[in-house]
Amino acid sequence: MKQMRNGICLILALAVIAGCSQVKTAQSPEAEFKQVRNQFLSENSYSFYGTTRALTGNTVDASPVNFFGHKQGSDMVLNVNIADPDQKHSKNMSLLSQGRNLYVKQSNQQEWEPVGDDHVGLIQEFANWNPITTFLQMDDMRAMVLPVRDRVQTDNIQAMRVVLNSDKLKELLARQLKDQASSRVQSVHLPKQKLAWQLSARDWRTNSSGAHIQAGQSHRDIDELLNNMVLDAEYTLYYDKTSKLPTRTLMRIHSRYDLNGQRIYEHSEVDTYLQNYGKTYRLPNPAQKQK
Repeated sequence: MKQMRNGICLILALAVIAGCSQVKTAQSPEAEFKQVRNQFLSENSYSFYGTTRALTGNTVDASPVNFFGHKQGSDMVLNVNIADPDQKHSKNMSLLSQGRNLYVKQSNQQEWEPVGDDHVGLIQEFANWNPITTFLQMDDMRAMVLPVRDRVQTDNIQAMRVVLNSDKLKELLARQLKDQASSRVQSVHLPKQKLAWQLSARDWRTNSSGAHIQAGQSHRDIDELLNNMVLDAEYTLYYDKTSKLPTRTLMRIHSRYDLNGQRIYEHSEVDTYLQNYGKTYRLPNPAQKQK
């Protein structure tokens, strides 16, 4: 009888040890995020597409951004469509990253044109919708990573929440706005800012008379604007549990700030889908002239 009790105790002890071992080996959300990030950044080719939704007060933004693109090796092509309700048409633009160079082709052009370092609007537009930049910013600005309950047990998709640091978000927005204000080429393209949509809807770099503000004064205006801004954002990151590859990123942004004597309340979403990992794509060649 004593031997039986000892045997039962031994079995229970082993079960407890095994359970503890399983708990210890379970990955934390932070470790899971790093694994998904590393797997994604190591991928050689894939495609992506996405869209935006924005609400200012009770008004739905009438100029959403739709985008899609492909990555092949170290190169990427991104196609952006920005609706313009005032002109009753949309603005189409393609951006091509090739090595260290960036090229642009507007909808009315046939040839690719190089983008100089002073064309900050085009550079920012490419970064806004580029999924690599998304993951690098997520990595740099994350404040915490939280698990999301798996409500659909029949698929292989898991999700996590990546909450971003508000101060770092404001620093990013400040850099974007100040780069635009300091740019020598200010009329080429004003990018659609995804962190504060109304700042894209008007040229905040001009004063009431229409003249451009000096960069120094504009920088002070930006600092004042951001000092009174509340900016919060987080990603819901969906990924394949087996491959650890992301399938979707949904960024939700809430912002409140003062602009032209009004308090602006905004809620926006940037929804991006990633797919076709490993597929080979033939990207455009800027050196090849159209016939």
